[in-house]
Amino acid sequence: MKKYVWVCMAMLTACRTLAPIPLPTAPVQQAGPVAHPAVMVRTELDSASWPLQINDLSLDIQVLGSLSTTTMTLTVFNPLDRDIEGQLYFPLGEGQTLRRFALDINGELREAVPVEKNRGRQVYEAVVNQKIDPGLLEWTQGNVFRARIFPIPARGYRTLVVAVDQELIADGNNLLYLLPMHFREPVKEFTVSVTAIGLKNSPQWSRHELAQLTFHPSGNTWTARQLYANFVPDRQIGFTIPGPVRNGQAYIQETGPDESWFYVHVRPEGPPRDKPVPARLTIVWDASASMASRDTARELALLQGYFQKSSTCTVELIAFSHEAVTVDTLVLQQGNSAPLLEAIRALAADGATCLGCVPFGRVMGDEILFIGDGLSNFGPDTLSIGSQPITAITSAARADFSTLQRLARSTGGQVVNLLPLTREQALRKLLTLPYRYIGCQADPVLIRDTWPRLPAEAGPVFGLAGKLLGDQATITLLFGYGQTVTHAETITLDKVRDLTDAPIHTIWAQKKLAELDLDYRHNRAEMLRTGQQVGLVTRFTSLLVLDRVEDYVRYRIEPPAELRKKYQSLIAEEGDQQRFELLSHLDKVAEAFELRRFWWETEFEWPATDTIYHEDRVRDEDRDGVLEAADIDSDFIPEESSLDALFTPQPSAPTPKPGAPVPTAGPTAEIRLQAWNPQTPYLETLRQAAPAAVYPTYLDLRRTWGHQPGFYLDVADFFIERGETRSGIRILSNLAEMELENHELLRTLARRLEQLGYPQAALPLYEAVRRLRPDEPQSYRDLALALAHNGQYQAAADTLYEVVRRPWPNAFPEIGVLAAHELNALMARSPVPISKIRYDSRLIADLPTDIRVVLDWDALAVDMDLWVIDPRGEKCYYANKQTELGGWISADFTGGYGPEEFLLRKAMPGTYTVKVNYYGTRQQHLAGPVHIQLHLISDYGTPRETSKAITLRLGTAQEVIEAGQLEVKPR
Repeated sequence: MKKYVWVCMAMLTACRTLAPIPLPTAPVQQAGPVAHPAVMVRTELDSASWPLQINDLSLDIQVLGSLSTTTMTLTVFNPLDRDIEGQLYFPLGEGQTLRRFALDINGELREAVPVEKNRGRQVYEAVVNQKIDPGLLEWTQGNVFRARIFPIPARGYRTLVVAVDQELIADGNNLLYLLPMHFREPVKEFTVSVTAIGLKNSPQWSRHELAQLTFHPSGNTWTARQLYANFVPDRQIGFTIPGPVRNGQAYIQETGPDESWFYVHVRPEGPPRDKPVPARLTIVWDASASMASRDTARELALLQGYFQKSSTCTVELIAFSHEAVTVDTLVLQQGNSAPLLEAIRALAADGATCLGCVPFGRVMGDEILFIGDGLSNFGPDTLSIGSQPITAITSAARADFSTLQRLARSTGGQVVNLLPLTREQALRKLLTLPYRYIGCQADPVLIRDTWPRLPAEAGPVFGLAGKLLGDQATITLLFGYGQTVTHAETITLDKVRDLTDAPIHTIWAQKKLAELDLDYRHNRAEMLRTGQQVGLVTRFTSLLVLDRVEDYVRYRIEPPAELRKKYQSLIAEEGDQQRFELLSHLDKVAEAFELRRFWWETEFEWPATDTIYHEDRVRDEDRDGVLEAADIDSDFIPEESSLDALFTPQPSAPTPKPGAPVPTAGPTAEIRLQAWNPQTPYLETLRQAAPAAVYPTYLDLRRTWGHQPGFYLDVADFFIERGETRSGIRILSNLAEMELENHELLRTLARRLEQLGYPQAALPLYEAVRRLRPDEPQSYRDLALALAHNGQYQAAADTLYEVVRRPWPNAFPEIGVLAAHELNALMARSPVPISKIRYDSRLIADLPTDIRVVLDWDALAVDMDLWVIDPRGEKCYYANKQTELGGWISADFTGGYGPEEFLLRKAMPGTYTVKVNYYGTRQQHLAGPVHIQLHLISDYGTPRETSKAITLRLGTAQEVIEAGQLEVKPR
C-alpha cells in the first residue's frame, strides 16, 4: 500500500499538548497540523498517524540585554523504505521573528537565502520534480510558518536548523525568558545551552521545570549547558536576567563604514489608569473550526472576572465563522456572567473564518471585545471597522497578530495575548487604559528610519530601532494616554560604549515589517524589499536551500557565501547566451487556434454503417501507468503537445468547408450526472440519527473523520439534501480550515460553492488561489470563469486572455488555445459588449459546439484521463483523439489539474457517456483521494448554453468511474 508521509512540528514557544498518538489502525482526527512537535507518518486514507523518531534535538539560547535568539537543531529518522517529503508547521509567539533556516546537504549544513515567496515555492517544486535536495521555509498564514524539506531519505536521517529572535518580556524588575516544550516521544540526545552576555550578576532560574542547570561566569558572560539521554522534552525552560535601568539601554550594531543600527529599550513610567466596564458592550466570538484548539476555559475565566467589576451591563453576543450571527442580547446584573458564559459554551467550533462578514461598524456596544485568532480564510477580508474601541483577545497558538493589532491600534484599543499572561495580568490589562508610545524626537541628520512610527501600546518594556548616521546622538521617546504626552524618556547613543555583535538590523527589520504588515496589501513592495535585504521570512519572502550551485545559477538566486565564488564564475561563463524561440508565444497560440478552427470548419459525415466500437481499445504501449519526472519538467516537451499533433484529420475525413456556418438550432441535449452516493460509515450513522441529533452527531463524527476532505464534502451534501443549506455550507467551508494556504483544498471548496449556486462566496477563494499559485495558468482560468459567473464579464475576459498571452511550462500543454476558445465563447454569450482592443485578432473566432465536456482535478503530479463514448461506441480519449463523428479531445495533462476537454461541433442523436480514468500519480507526499470536477455542457458558446457540474473523488490509480451522460435528441 502506498504511504502518505507528512511532517509537522509546532514551535516550542507557543504549543498546546495533545495525547500521545499510538499505532492503531483506527482513523484519527487530523484536521490540521498537530500542536506538539512531532514528525508524523500515516498510511494513505484512513490509517492512524504516528511520529517519526527524533534522534537529536539541541537548543542553543543566547541572550543580550532584552534580546534573545533561540536556535533549534533537529535530526529526524525515516524508518520507511522510500524517500519522503517533510512538512514542518510551527506557530511563532508575538514579537518573534524567524531569521535562520539551514538544512544538511551532503553532510554539511547549507544556509538558506531569501527569495520572493512565490518564486521560492516555484523553484522548490521544480527542483523536487528533478529529485534533487531542496528546502523551503515560508510564512503560511497568521503566525504559522512551514518548512518543507525533500527528501528525508529511506531509512536515513535529515537535520535542519531554525533560529528565532525575540524581545524578552518583563517580570517585575527583571526580564523573563520562557520556552515551553511539549514533545511527546523520547529523544535520544537532548542538549540545552544558555549564554547570557553583558551581565554583572548571574541569571536566575525561574519557572524552570528541567533539572537545575548551573551558570558559570566568564567575564561578563554566563553560560549553562546540560545533555539529557533518552529524554522526553515536555517541560519548560525559564530564567530571568536583570532588567534595563529606568533611563533605558542602547545597543548599536555596525554593518558597514556608513551603516549602523541601534536598538533602545526602556521601562516607561506609565501609572495605571482604570477603565470601567462600559454599560453597553459587544462581544465578537470566533466560532470557526480553527478555534477548537484554543484555551476556551482561560477566555471564559477572563470574561467572568471582567464582568465581576461591573454592576449592570448589556451585552450583545455576535458569533462568526463563515458568516456572522447575532446570538443574543443579554443584560448581566450585579456581575453575574453565567448566562453569557452558558451561551458561549453552547457555540460549536465549526466552519471557516470570514472576518469581513463581522459588522464591527454596526454593533450596539460602546466598546467591542473581539475574541479570536485574527485569521480569515473565507469570503471578503475587508474589515468594516467603526469608531468603537476594539480590544482583541486571543489564546490561540496560531494567530494573525498583525490583524489583531490593526483592529486594536486603529480604534484606540489593545491586544490581550493570553498565552504569556496569568489570569490576573490579563484581567488587569483589560481593565486598564493602555499606556502608549506616541512618537519620538531626534536630530534627523543623525537618526533616521525609526520603527515603530505609529502609536503603539508601550507595555512594561518598550523597544525602538532605527539607523544611526554618526558616532553619538540622543533620542527622546514620548509616552502617554491617547494622543496626550505625559512622559518623555531621553537616551544617549554612543557607538563606542554601546557597540555589539547582536543582530540589531534584524530587530529593526522586524519592527518595520510588523508595522507595514498592518496594511500589507498596500505595503507589499516595501515588505518584499526589506525581507530580502535582511533575510527574514515574511508574508512575501521565504528562505530557500538548494543542493547544487547549478540550481542557484539556473534560477538566478544568490547562494550562501560558501557557493558565491563558484556561482559568479558560472554566471560569467554563461554570459549573454540565451535561447530564443523562432516564434513568439502568441504566434504559437495563434497557429494552434487556427488548427482548432480548421477542425471546427470540417464537415464530418455521420457514417451510414452500423459499426459498433468497443470502448476497451488497447492503450498506447508507451504508457505503463507510472509517471516519470519528465512528465511535468518545465524543460520537457512531450510529442503529443507539439503544434503539428494538435489536430490531424483522419484520412477519411472530408475536406473542410471554409466559413461553414453552425446550425442556428441543433439537437437538444439532456444532461444527466451520475448520482454520487459514497459508501461511508459516517453517512450511514447520520442517516440513523434522530433529526434533532444530526448536527451533534456530525460534530462527534468529526473527531474521527475530520482529517479527510471528503468527509466535509459528503456531510455538507447530506445536510443540503435535507434542506439545511446553511449548516451544509458551514460544514463545507471547513475545507479552508484544514490546512493553511492549501490551494488544492481552496480550489475544491470554491468549485463546490459554485456548483451549489454561491459564486460570490467562491470568488475570494479563487483570488486566494491565484495569489498562492500565480505561476499556474489554472489559477487565472478558474478565476476568470468565476468572474464570468459573477457577471464581471470584462474582467473575466481580460483574465482569460492572461492565460492566452503568457507562456507557461510545458506541464500545461495547449492551455493557451483552450483559453482562447473559452474567451470567444464568453464573448458570444456575454449580455454586455466586451472590449477586444487588447486581444490578438488572430484569436477571435466564434466556434460554438453542440457538446463540450471539461475535466479538472485538484492535484499536481496526477494523471486523469477523460473518456467520452459516442452513441456508436467509439471512445474519444488520449489514444484516439478524433472520432468518426467529429469528436475531438484536447492534449493529455499528465502532470495535474487539467483541463482536458472534449468537443463535438455537430452531435449525432444518441447517448454520449462520460467516464474518468485515474491513470496514475507520482506525488511525493501521496495525499490520498483526488477530487475532480466535471462539466457537461450543451450548446457551448451560444446564448442557449446549459451546463451541469459535479465534484467527485477518486481514491486509487487505475480507477474508472462513469460520471454522466448527455442524451442528444433531434430538435
